Amino acid sequence: MHHESLVVLDPAHLVAALGSGPRAALRPLCDLFVGEMHSRLHALKAALAGGQDEEIEFLAHALRGSAANFGAMRLMELGDPAQKVRGDSWLHALETEINEVDRALSDLLVQAV
Repeated sequence: MHHESLVVLDPAHLVAALGSGPRAALRPLCDLFVGEMHSRLHALKAALAGGQDEEIEFLAHALRGSAANFGAMRLMELGDPAQKVRGDSWLHALETEINEVDRALSDLLVQAV
């Protein structure tokens, strides 16, 4: 599956994962998720620079799992560790998508208020 055909965020998946309570109450979880994605990206940058293939695999797998749980399907697809051969362009694509997910989460939470 190509990530271009996927939505940034699947709201139905997010509701299924986090529940259908007041969306505003989900803001701290969403902020935690986005912060975690940025931390993993930072760690991926260091692992890639250091040629730490095992660490890259671990971090990419963790990023993909978290993204899937949150319904961030494009981010999940982009997190494929096979993409590491793209180097900086992979990291840039991940960072761009994390920012897109953050915007989509904010939009989703604002709509519910």
